[in-house]
Amino acid sequence: MWELIDRIEDQHPTSQYIPAQVANRPSYLFELIKYEYKRNNRIERFMNPVKSFPIDQSYINLAIVETKDQQEKEKKLRDSQHNDAIMEAFENIHGTKTPIDIKNIFKTCKDQTRNVLVFGRAGIGKSTFCQYIAYQWATGVIWQEYELIALIPLRSLTEDNYPILPAGTNYSLIDVLRKECFSFDQYLSEKDETQLQEQFHNSRILWLLDGYDEIAQNVPTHLKSLLNDQLLKTPHHIITSRPYMNTLSHFVQLEITGFTDDNISRYVKQFFEEIENEAQNSSAEDEKILSFFKRNRRIWGIAHIPINLELICSVWSNTDWATTKTMTMTTLYDEITEWVCRRYLIKQKGLSIEELKLKSKSDIYEDCKIELAFLESTCEALGRIGEKAATKETCEALGRICEKAATPDVIAALMIALGDTVSIVRERACVALCRMGERTPTPDVIAALVTALGDVNEWIRSNACKVLGRICEKAATPDVIAALIIALGDTDDIVRERACVALGQMGEKAATKEVIAALVTTLGDVNAWIRSNAYEALGRIGEIAPTHDVILVLLTALEDVNIWIRSNACKVLSRIGEKAATPNVIAALMIALGDTANIIRERACVALGQMGEKAATPDVIAALMSTMEDSSDIVRLKACEALGLVGVKAETKEEAAEMAGAQYTYRKNYGGVHGYKYR
Repeated sequence: MWELIDRIEDQHPTSQYIPAQVANRPSYLFELIKYEYKRNNRIERFMNPVKSFPIDQSYINLAIVETKDQQEKEKKLRDSQHNDAIMEAFENIHGTKTPIDIKNIFKTCKDQTRNVLVFGRAGIGKSTFCQYIAYQWATGVIWQEYELIALIPLRSLTEDNYPILPAGTNYSLIDVLRKECFSFDQYLSEKDETQLQEQFHNSRILWLLDGYDEIAQNVPTHLKSLLNDQLLKTPHHIITSRPYMNTLSHFVQLEITGFTDDNISRYVKQFFEEIENEAQNSSAEDEKILSFFKRNRRIWGIAHIPINLELICSVWSNTDWATTKTMTMTTLYDEITEWVCRRYLIKQKGLSIEELKLKSKSDIYEDCKIELAFLESTCEALGRIGEKAATKETCEALGRICEKAATPDVIAALMIALGDTVSIVRERACVALCRMGERTPTPDVIAALVTALGDVNEWIRSNACKVLGRICEKAATPDVIAALIIALGDTDDIVRERACVALGQMGEKAATKEVIAALVTTLGDVNAWIRSNAYEALGRIGEIAPTHDVILVLLTALEDVNIWIRSNACKVLSRIGEKAATPNVIAALMIALGDTANIIRERACVALGQMGEKAATPDVIAALMSTMEDSSDIVRLKACEALGLVGVKAETKEEAAEMAGAQYTYRKNYGGVHGYKYR
């Protein structure tokens, strides 16, 4: 720790920002963080991390987002019928917003709370934006009213980095600060920890939360409170996210809009000036590639994304122009694909640069053939949707690649297909979503399946119910449960049946008053199979979570005028058994022993018996003994069995004869006690 402080004191260029006796100042720990931001002052090249460029040469363009305007432009992009139109829509989205300088972004905040959401598409520079802000603050250029800017990559909120703590303890903001901002080999002594606590509570801190889209769908359960109730509730924060993964509702929303036309020209010139190849005429290469852009509108469009422009420049700089006369679109895409595959093999497969140098292009493609086949299938399917109306073949293609295709773009395309006027297209889109849902139940897929529950085609509705039941744990959200309750009243028998099954499989999360009431009502369905599935669902929910709401609804059902609802309420209570043995339930079942319907009296006996010794009160025993004289053979038998289950034994010869008589009569009339199956 002190060695690092000494190094800070030796940093002459930054002495104007760091006091000479930093170790003696109460802010020395924050100065360490500031020093790290200053040291992290270069941006690595994506394709060649060995090379980098100064962060203050980054082109970060921000614009104020007008939500309605943005949605209309996004719709134009999705609805475009041709590639050129797509590029025009792309440039329209990124070229017409109101620009804003980074240092002025808080001026749009209307109160003392500074919460800003910054959108940015993949590769446009969201992480660079955060790194740039941290650097600018550390060098005293912006926002000196903050004692600290804490840069937190949200992708770090994993169980590996933040293991589950003992019961009763949770992670705090200071834990995040310690882990994410003091990760450069410092040892914090007890004195340092005390000082950090004091600085943390007495300082104004701006939190830079980078990559909400990377964590939104995969927050470990034990870290949800840390993210939602602490980090996102800080009064001063900037959070970045891809737009299509956003579920946040910040009043101030900005967007990183990518490179302007002028940025592209300057970047290309800068890139080739840095090429360490004396034989190359960088000035000539500048003009060549810019001329190539002008001839190819599609390339010009995607070049506004920084990472795309770097890819293009990297491929161009490695082209042997002695043997290559012209650069075609096909050649460029082929070279970019090879570069990305090489990068993938290094990052994901662990190959060394030396190993890659020995591999030809064909070797690289062979190593990545599975990944390339997936990308080809996805692009083919999305291309079909982009060039014309979705076809059943398109949706089938997406369904075949299943979980690998469960990206926001693909799901959005299938959502559009769900609205197609051709029923078979909607069906195939539903099948694709169902397959994705079973293997990769992301929130986007689940939302699409909920939409499918409202389709006019009953086949689509029923299959959506079926899959939501299979992915019950992840699908058990309030929106899904509400949609399944509506499905219980569907006109189609199969939809109602599968809605029952789905709710039953969701277990405890479905144990709400609304769900129980809807299922109890379904017990009166005209279709016996649906009634059976409603019973199974209530039984599952009751066994797992015999909550007060569950019991209350079943008690109400015992008084229903519909005989089937009363009898099935008894049946569900018998399945729940001892867990349902409350005084109110026992009292209601004793009343049911006097019901006019044989089936109700029979099932009330069974329910009391399944409650075991908890139901062995004098009043229950007396009621069951009285039921031994019932006019129905089956009711008498069930009363006899219930007495045995609650632990009552015959104490007199008369009682023993009466019990034996009940069993004998049933055996004589119906073929034996053991052949009887409780209905």
